[in-house]
Amino acid sequence: MKTSSLLQQLQQSFDSGEDYDMTFIVGGEEIHAHGFILKLRSPFMKEKLMRMPLKTSLRLQIKNVKPHDFKSFLSFLYTDDCEVTVTNVEVLLNFGHEWSVPSLIEKCFTFIENQIDETNIMHYAELGLKYLNSNGLLSKCFSILPDILLDVNFVYQKNGEWIPISYTLVMKIVKECERSDMLEDAFFRKVFDWAKRHCDRQGINPTPKNLKYFLNEILPFINFEHLRPVTMATIVRENDLLPADDFIDYLCKSIVKS
Repeated sequence: MKTSSLLQQLQQSFDSGEDYDMTFIVGGEEIHAHGFILKLRSPFMKEKLMRMPLKTSLRLQIKNVKPHDFKSFLSFLYTDDCEVTVTNVEVLLNFGHEWSVPSLIEKCFTFIENQIDETNIMHYAELGLKYLNSNGLLSKCFSILPDILLDVNFVYQKNGEWIPISYTLVMKIVKECERSDMLEDAFFRKVFDWAKRHCDRQGINPTPKNLKYFLNEILPFINFEHLRPVTMATIVRENDLLPADDFIDYLCKSIVKS
């Protein structure tokens, strides 16, 4: 007689909801679970349940999550496995951090690292910035960025809209992301384009004064001597991004290098 494995039995227990003692209300749907499993797998839930009054059955509401995503998360708690996709990875990652489930966090980051390309690197970099102290995702993005820089803009997609990346992320990129001298001109143009988009996003006219305001703390990390003369003469000069003496000095160096 063929017997099922422990993981199969746990999955069956979750799927059937038999002998459940917890009910989660997610998007109007009731999802049943077993408290002892959740306490074993999640220090966060163990502490939460210990503070709650003893009841035969507990009911908890989970907001801003789709039922099937929460079911995937619970399935991971039961079996240490679930399907991770581009549409649910961020939700699962948030649960992994909120509920203190390191193995789920690791699974999500492994998935993300295999998905990074020029279309999503800035989105994942923002995600890495959000969880900076617990993963190497941001460093991974920074190691890939120089190879695909020419095809990347400093924006990410959210709810069908392209949004400029955060000022904090731009600062970390200019400070920490290694780049060759050959890429400096393209890199600077990406940063300048970000500043214009950032102004537009804030409803601010992208005048030289306003652009310089947003770029003020970024400019010291730009290697102006490696910019092309045309970039120096147009973007830098026309927007008054450098003092006159510094501009002439860098322009001369740029002309010599070119």
